[in-house]
Amino acid sequence: MLINTSHPTSRGQLPPSLLEIYVRYKQDTRAIIAWLMSHGTRKYKGFRTVSIRDLLGLAEIVQTKEVVMPDTIDFCFREAIAARTQLSKLFRKTSSPGGDDQETVNHEYFTTSLTKIYTDLCECCARPKERCKRVSPDRPLSSDSETVAVNRFTVLNLGNPKDDCACTEKTPNRQCEEDREETLTATPRAKATTPRLIDDPLGDAFELYKDIQEMSDLLLGTNSAWEQAARGETPLVVAAFTTNAAFARFEEIEQRLKVLCDGSNPEALRSKFMQIQEDLEVPEGVEVSVHSRKSQQVDALQQSWQLLLQFKRVHQAGQYEKAIPSKQRPSQIILRRGSDSAPTDRECLTMLLQNIGQHVRAIRRPTSVVRIGTPVYADIGYFFTHDEDDTNGLRCSYGLQILLEAYKSYLLASDCACAPPSCRLRALQFAQEAISSIRAVLDDSSMPCRCCHTLAFHLEDLHFDFQAFVQEKVFDLYFQSPWVSGSHVLEMMETLFYYGLRLFSYRHYVGSVMHVYNILRRLTGFQRIPLLEELCNTFDDILFPGGRPSRNFRACCVRYMGGRLRFNPHASDHKSGSHQMAIPAHTARATAGFGLRKEANDSRFEYRKVSLFHHIKQRGYHLDDALWDRVHDLTHTDGVRVSGKSRKRLSCCHHSHSKVDDTSSSPQHSLLRLQKAVLADFIGPFPIAKVNFFEVYTSCVRIVSIISDHAHDEKGSGQNCLCFLEVILAAADRCKDNEHKLQPLGHKELVQTCKDAMSTVLGERGLDDYLWKGI
Repeated sequence: MLINTSHPTSRGQLPPSLLEIYVRYKQDTRAIIAWLMSHGTRKYKGFRTVSIRDLLGLAEIVQTKEVVMPDTIDFCFREAIAARTQLSKLFRKTSSPGGDDQETVNHEYFTTSLTKIYTDLCECCARPKERCKRVSPDRPLSSDSETVAVNRFTVLNLGNPKDDCACTEKTPNRQCEEDREETLTATPRAKATTPRLIDDPLGDAFELYKDIQEMSDLLLGTNSAWEQAARGETPLVVAAFTTNAAFARFEEIEQRLKVLCDGSNPEALRSKFMQIQEDLEVPEGVEVSVHSRKSQQVDALQQSWQLLLQFKRVHQAGQYEKAIPSKQRPSQIILRRGSDSAPTDRECLTMLLQNIGQHVRAIRRPTSVVRIGTPVYADIGYFFTHDEDDTNGLRCSYGLQILLEAYKSYLLASDCACAPPSCRLRALQFAQEAISSIRAVLDDSSMPCRCCHTLAFHLEDLHFDFQAFVQEKVFDLYFQSPWVSGSHVLEMMETLFYYGLRLFSYRHYVGSVMHVYNILRRLTGFQRIPLLEELCNTFDDILFPGGRPSRNFRACCVRYMGGRLRFNPHASDHKSGSHQMAIPAHTARATAGFGLRKEANDSRFEYRKVSLFHHIKQRGYHLDDALWDRVHDLTHTDGVRVSGKSRKRLSCCHHSHSKVDDTSSSPQHSLLRLQKAVLADFIGPFPIAKVNFFEVYTSCVRIVSIISDHAHDEKGSGQNCLCFLEVILAAADRCKDNEHKLQPLGHKELVQTCKDAMSTVLGERGLDDYLWKGI
């Protein structure tokens, strides 16, 4: 039901306690419906919505089957009935004297039906009706009450703890509440599959208000990120990452609003909201600030929607320049906040849509950086070029609102007057820096082939795409916006990170240097080189499966290369020598640089093992429970990056606490926590997200080239041969514990050559030389 017009006329916000009661009983009702549906007949299996009559029918089926009601469902029944009864009392208090509005009667009818279902199920389960009632913790137990024995050994967790759950009358709710939270958080997809009540207008009202509030909170979270970026507290690319994560989270809101408002249309959302506002009356003395913020959110979406429709009509008519003349330059747009900001906001949105329309109508095909990395560009382009208005109108409107608010937050918090143009310049400077690094790799002798589908072929395409991006001298209001410029840098970073990891495993140049360095450090006391040491620590699980070895160096190196034990069918017997180490064909193919971009993924270098920042970006900014646990672990360890094993231990320690925190926290708080977690990849002595793997690759190839040329004659120079690796590994495995040096094994000259090559190439350079400067 809605809070009807028969209630006292006082516009304002719903009381916070009312919203808490609703959220509580809504969760309990969903759990009850899911349990009833699980024991119902096939008739109810495909239902997406259920009515009160359906619930009564399901309850009769459960009674017929004599299904025992779990304690968690018992608790959900009692909590839902108590919450709905409390709401009914509030509605009766706020109703006009002598009035008996139909909405309140309908709400009480649902409560009565739910109570009847619960009472019948209690009788079916042979529960006394007295135990179905909630016992006040303040009321003392009667003297003749039956004493219930408590198993004190349940704390030892022997057997199944759920079997030992006995909800006594002394603590009737605490244990059941813990079980309910565990049940609800353990199955997060149950909400999406549970049918929705069709005759619950009060639920629709609260769901709509909750979604609008969540949209407003997401905007506040992104505004905070851009204000920090303007003050230099957060990198520009992290602020863009946070905004993209908020926009991805909006997709869930959009799907819910499509059901509530019958389409993704801000006009339908506004009509639904106004209908609720007309019927909504609140108790007197309630503050109106948050409620007005919801109205402002709906009005802002409506303003963007009207402009979108206007530009779409002009775009499809083909009279763009005649109907919408060019505005003034972006530097003449004045942004402000407050009640008088509506005209300037409309002017800014008009120019942004004008710029987007020009890019959509451009004959030249955009670069992959612009096509993939530009926010709301593809959505608005689809909206302009297709007839239907109800497909992604809400997404386009909200994207424009985020774009405008990010622009205002960054500009108003920045001390520099040329802040927006500087964002675009930083994106171009980073692209130019990347071009030089890619060119250095392509000009190296280790990339001799440009055949189709090779790594060098894809790097040539990447080089060409970045050059085309730099040559686009676009400085309109849209491309100057911080969100767009930061997203361009983010897209380039992700592409460079992908190909950088491919270079990391390409022909094992980098891995060979790492293993030789580890042998020299372990057996000869070689000096510490900062870059190689940080690479060994960061990629410890990848480079050295099982940990950095002190013996059996060759086996560890072959395992890093992808080697696996394989049965040898040509062996004389099945004893010694019947198995051998072999590298699978797909691993060898990926190491050689073959395969398409997404087909060349090397499982040894998955993003989830290397960088949380790039892992979330690869997933499209959609975070599941496991990723939220990881975010929780990082934010509770002061942002320190931890290894995979340590992360698992932390996840076990914070598992239950993190689920409760993340599911109950506001979107704004979740975004701030996510931002803090990904910042760990940008700070510290070796920030993994800022590492220039192209520069690391060229340095390692130079080391390999020096050692290879020294080990071969003039005819074999320039081959970058790795034959020295087999010699070093075999000598290290033969070295005994009491032989501290490799010189007695006859490889003194080769060992010294490896030391000199590493010292010459890397000895004089610091870690800052291998980080991207434009981030």
